[in-house]
Amino acid sequence: MASLLASSTPLVSVTPDQDRTIPTSKGHREGLFLIPKNLLQIAIKDKNYKQLKAFNRINALTTCKSAEHGWLGASYSCMEILTVFTLILKIPNIILAKGHAAAGQYAILFADGKLTDNDLKNYKNGLNGLEAHADLMMDTGSLGQCLSSVAGMAVANRNETYVVILGDGEMQEGQIYEALMTIKKYKIKNLIAIVDLNEFQSDNRCNEIMPIHNLEMVVKGFGFNVIYVDGHSEEEILKAYSTIVADFDKDALYIIFAKTTKAGGSEFLKTSQHPVTKMECLPWHTKVPKWELYIEIINEQINKSGSSEASELFKTHCSNYLMGKLENLKNTHRPTYSSDQIGTGKAFGYYLTECINNPKTSYHKRLAIVDADLATSCGINGAVKHKMYFELGVAEQDAISFAAGLALSNQIPVVNTYSNFLKRGYENMFISIIENANIIFAGHYSGLCYHTDGKSHQSIDDLSVFSALHPRLLVIDPPCPSLAKKMLEGVIESGKPAYFRLRRTPVPSLFDYIDDAVKVRDGTWQQVFSPILLRPDSSNITTLKNIHRKDPQYQLWSKIAFVTIGTVATELAVNCCCNNAAFKGSQILVLTTLNDDDNDLSSDIWLNFFTQKALKYIIVIEDDVGALYKEVCSNYASLQGLSYLGKTMPTLKFLSKNITDSGPSQRTLKSCLNQFNFTVDSVTSMFKSFLQRVENISREK
Repeated sequence: MASLLASSTPLVSVTPDQDRTIPTSKGHREGLFLIPKNLLQIAIKDKNYKQLKAFNRINALTTCKSAEHGWLGASYSCMEILTVFTLILKIPNIILAKGHAAAGQYAILFADGKLTDNDLKNYKNGLNGLEAHADLMMDTGSLGQCLSSVAGMAVANRNETYVVILGDGEMQEGQIYEALMTIKKYKIKNLIAIVDLNEFQSDNRCNEIMPIHNLEMVVKGFGFNVIYVDGHSEEEILKAYSTIVADFDKDALYIIFAKTTKAGGSEFLKTSQHPVTKMECLPWHTKVPKWELYIEIINEQINKSGSSEASELFKTHCSNYLMGKLENLKNTHRPTYSSDQIGTGKAFGYYLTECINNPKTSYHKRLAIVDADLATSCGINGAVKHKMYFELGVAEQDAISFAAGLALSNQIPVVNTYSNFLKRGYENMFISIIENANIIFAGHYSGLCYHTDGKSHQSIDDLSVFSALHPRLLVIDPPCPSLAKKMLEGVIESGKPAYFRLRRTPVPSLFDYIDDAVKVRDGTWQQVFSPILLRPDSSNITTLKNIHRKDPQYQLWSKIAFVTIGTVATELAVNCCCNNAAFKGSQILVLTTLNDDDNDLSSDIWLNFFTQKALKYIIVIEDDVGALYKEVCSNYASLQGLSYLGKTMPTLKFLSKNITDSGPSQRTLKSCLNQFNFTVDSVTSMFKSFLQRVENISREK
């Protein structure tokens, strides 16, 4: 029992209040309401569970509202579990394997005195704020991995107690069961695993995504006893804990199954029918209430708490900051777009859905869609009723190998998930390629434009990772929605394996500009997949025209040229040309594809690009760790010293603007780009510093 005693080591150090740069309106921030710590401390002291659960739900709601993003449903379903183990039992080592419930854990830590008002109001606010997922003792954004990591921690610290809260959807990940074998083998009894059985994952019910028909039997098969509790009953949770403590010196190992309701504890956060799939869904997985509903939920929770002090505080707050002022509480940090303004990821998903639902070619009739619990995010929920749509749940390795079987059976499978999650199946992808099971891998939410959800979800190295996997794997980063569709069609017809790097965030003005540049192209493979030449001639991206459209053979007169890939890097290069005199007249070569070595047109474009008479400097911009820079240098090296059609390769100098590390969750794309120094000023400074170094070297000589 001694090893189950709480440690005195604090989980989170107190962050002092300070002024912080917050990308939101003043009114929005002032409208946020928190239950103060003094009321929370009284409720903890009195073990007033009714007040604690209500107060913590209010503060979790406000945490999400501060960023206008977060996972309220996941936070509410495990609120009583977090309350018991953190505030009542005082166990410090609480790990949310279901890291989406971060706002709930932050609210609890606020009640425990380990976080401040400013912390909660700066959720997802970069270096100044709390991370999207509850990355307190380890990264918790990638499902299925925490249980293994905590088992290692528990073995190394046998006198510490560790509590892991898993999601029921997470139980689809095979690594969970590998961890259970390890825990059983090494009798890691100072680890308490709790499964939050709220019956939903993402938006939909677990049993509709990927059912586990008897999870209790599965877990018992690995040698564990199961204790069922009402996950919203503090008394039942405490009783289960007492049972585990009482049996600590015996051979028994336990897992607690906590039956909960996703977004539980509020009558306002109910399920509804999905507008596309018509399936029952819980929209409050990621949806944050608008101000009117925000006020209603807080009033509801205060009524449940029975606290007259909280009621008076909120009435005063409403009078000062909310009533009659809701129109001033604008969301300035969560941009909205019209329905026709979509990123390359949704354009890809919508077109894929159209192709499988209404096939126009024999290739379309062979399509199969394999999804890993992200149909809405990937834009493919319009295909969920199709017989060749396969939902494999949170099991990326299985999804990839399953798709390989489809490919070996003359189907054309397209695997959809977030880019970072595909890396979990890296070896599976490699095996599929060498066995000629040609799969199209759709890596959604990639690059810097996916800025909201932190390190585990940021895919800033996928160009490097997947271009190195196998030389036959095409790696494609469409710079606009129209090309995403054309390139998908091209790959479908080619029969080649391909990885698509797909973006969440639309850049409408840039998309229009690139569309204008590629209108002159026909539909051949070489035309669709070859680099795109741009030369901005305006100080405003919305009025750009492409000079080469009128004169494709124009001569570059600037000493500087850019090479980019993807929307973020290309927009930065265009802004450099438009907003800095040093780069005026510079040409931009936009790559769309890596590993496309058989494209002769690409080779011709590279040769013409490198041999422009005035060219001296090439600035390579990419939101990756360096794949494009290697590609540019490789092409230059392969052509250097050769003579082709009378052209001689000049001596050029190359500069690289890339990503060197992951970054924190950000509320806005602008703050994300600033964090990574993806700005015109940063490029300008880099170029000036480079010129200074060149000049200094010349002087020394």
